[in-house]
Amino acid sequence: SVSLMRLQTGEIALLYLRKNAVDDCREYMRISTDEGATWSEPTLCIPDEGYFVVNNDRVIQLKSGRLVVPAARHVAPDGKWGPGVAMCFLSDDNGKTWRKSQTELQGPAGSGSGLQEPGVIELKDGRIMMLSRTDQGCQYRSFSGDGGVTWTPAEATDILSPCSPATFERIPGTGDILMVWNDHSGDPT
Repeated sequence: SVSLMRLQTGEIALLYLRKNAVDDCREYMRISTDEGATWSEPTLCIPDEGYFVVNNDRVIQLKSGRLVVPAARHVAPDGKWGPGVAMCFLSDDNGKTWRKSQTELQGPAGSGSGLQEPGVIELKDGRIMMLSRTDQGCQYRSFSGDGGVTWTPAEATDILSPCSPATFERIPGTGDILMVWNDHSGDPT
C-alpha cells in the first residue's frame, strides 16, 4: 500500500506499510532529494503499536505543509482483531516526527467492519473530509476543521457502496473532486 508524492519542498516522499506480524503493521516514509536515485533511511509514521491499514495513494499534504496519513487500526491493545477505528497521523516537519490525531473515529453501532481504509482530501474551504468504507451499505464521512487533529463523528452518506473503499482526487485546474467507488444503488445485494 504505497503513497508516492512530490512534497512542497520538491523532495519525493515514498510511504509504505511494513507488516511485521499479525498484530504489527505500520506506515514508514523515505525521502529522495535526487529524483529517486537514492532514498533516506525509513522514518516510522505511526508511533502507536498495532495493525494499521493505509490504502494506496492516501497520504496528502495540506496547503499548510502538514502531512496527513489516514489509517484504520484493526488490532486492539489486547491483541484481538476488531472493527476498524479510523484516525490520522500528522507531521508538521516534512515527515521527521509524527503524532496521532486526538480523535479516533468508531464505526456505526452494530457494524462488524467498523471504519476501514479511510481516505482524506482538503476541501476548498480548508477543512479536511474523510471517507471510510463500512458494512452499512454506504461510505461514512467525517470532517476536520483543524488540519486533522480533531474530527466530527462519522456519519452515513448517500454514497452507496458495499464494504469497499472509495478513491478520490482533486482535478488540477478545476479544483473539482473526482471520485471512483463501487456504486451498488441499483443492486444493494
